[in-house]
Amino acid sequence: MQLLNQAVVTEHLNMQAAIDAIEELLHQQAAHPNWVKAPERLVIETFGEDKKHSSGSHLSMPATIYDGEKEYTAVKLVTICPDNPSRDMPTTTAIITVSNNDTGEILAIMDGIYITQVRTAALSGIATKYMTKPDCQSVAVVGCGGMAYEQLNAVLTVRPDIKTVYLWNRNHEGAAQFKTRFARDYAQWDIEISVCEEVGDAIRDADIINVATRATEGLFSIDQ
Repeated sequence: MQLLNQAVVTEHLNMQAAIDAIEELLHQQAAHPNWVKAPERLVIETFGEDKKHSSGSHLSMPATIYDGEKEYTAVKLVTICPDNPSRDMPTTTAIITVSNNDTGEILAIMDGIYITQVRTAALSGIATKYMTKPDCQSVAVVGCGGMAYEQLNAVLTVRPDIKTVYLWNRNHEGAAQFKTRFARDYAQWDIEISVCEEVGDAIRDADIINVATRATEGLFSIDQ
């Protein structure tokens, strides 16, 4: 059994590889709908009755995957902790197990924080690849939390000609921190990043709008 911590996962998983793998899996699932079985995830609210904590959730997500020769089970356990940013910790924490269904052997236990961020972002990248024009020049990022960080990387991976990024976040400081961190960690992208005071300013001239928030109400309208 392999134990893969966050450092190992981050070192070996990149966005292009994730996009390619997930796109291939989606094509395979379309061709063989019964090869992947993923029941609806179990969601349990946390701290719903505790006013000292922000309510979050715990999610259990099992799936079986058959590849034509072997079958595996992957189970992801996720806890969403809205108060974690104030602790300098990610909002979403996760762990993933992978087992061989022939023998039941656990093949790997791995940190799921980065995998969750990259997997969600890779789907945004795939959607961007098929639903936007190839010559897009700008993208608006609405919501600058942990998920948005990799989603912007995914959008730029499939649309590398983008030159301008507009950021908007409810907390202006969060957008400013996002800008600094992204420019540092992804210096390979030749982009200009602007932090916007109003969401309308972020989306007005954007060719692509990427939304990653926990908002329960609409943040903007199409006529903005």
